[in-house]
Amino acid sequence: MALDGVYERRPKRPAAFSLPDPAPRSGGFQALRGKTTEDRRLLDLLDPVAGAAGYEIVRLRLMGGTSARRLQIMAERDDGTMLVEDCAQLARALNPVLDAADPITGDYLLEVSSPGIDRPLTRLRDFETYDGFEARLEIDRLAEGRKRFKGELAGVEGDHVAINLEGEAETALLPFDWLVEAKLVITDALMKRGAERRAARIENAPLPLGEGDPEGVEGAPPPKPRQAAPIPGFAGTSPKGGREKAPRKHLSSPSGGSPAPRVRPEVGPRTGSGREGVKRPKPTRARSMGETDRLEDEKD
Repeated sequence: MALDGVYERRPKRPAAFSLPDPAPRSGGFQALRGKTTEDRRLLDLLDPVAGAAGYEIVRLRLMGGTSARRLQIMAERDDGTMLVEDCAQLARALNPVLDAADPITGDYLLEVSSPGIDRPLTRLRDFETYDGFEARLEIDRLAEGRKRFKGELAGVEGDHVAINLEGEAETALLPFDWLVEAKLVITDALMKRGAERRAARIENAPLPLGEGDPEGVEGAPPPKPRQAAPIPGFAGTSPKGGREKAPRKHLSSPSGGSPAPRVRPEVGPRTGSGREGVKRPKPTRARSMGETDRLEDEKD
């Protein structure tokens, strides 16, 4: 059965009702990374800064009302890593731009973090990277009588996200531009992947000075080269490798039309002067665990 000559689906019982789309909206990449107009304006300002520092902003949210607002930025490197040191480094790169542009009125807290285990999926390539893992998706319109979907990701096809829905024999294909929310679901397979990646990262980390191979010691054998361990599951591998692909179907919307428009380090409080002329206090600096212990020893 063809609808509008574009999307196809198997015959199903029609939806009981459909809410009309009041105005064209924008989903997909921009809607997933920034929910509001203010979020997207901040992304336009900060994206080039993060890119120059070697990071990519996965999601940005300016939360809270007129007071005690929080600017939450989730970011990562190209290889998907984001350590505490990376969070502090990115915050230091963003601070001067935020100070100069002063885009937020009133007090706010800048918070830079990694996306976390149950991370948001905001880029089309994220759905390929986490192929085989469970996720929750939400679209901006009714498709076959619902807006929310839960199932196992099955990669992408063109500009469509593939997902194996619970109780469905076919793989559903959702247009990426329809998505307004997408997030992984914590499962045993996802937790195992996170543990394996942490182990691989520790294995590849350089040893502290004075430990391991005795470099520089006269007569000592040369150090053995370290083998870089691959990061399991990151390059698009599935926890259910070798599974057969289910038949695929395009989901359609009766409304049609245009697509609708955790270690989490707190870097320190920031205030915007706005029109009130409030002085900016000096932000507190993020300290490492070792530095905190050293300061405690000096106090004693």
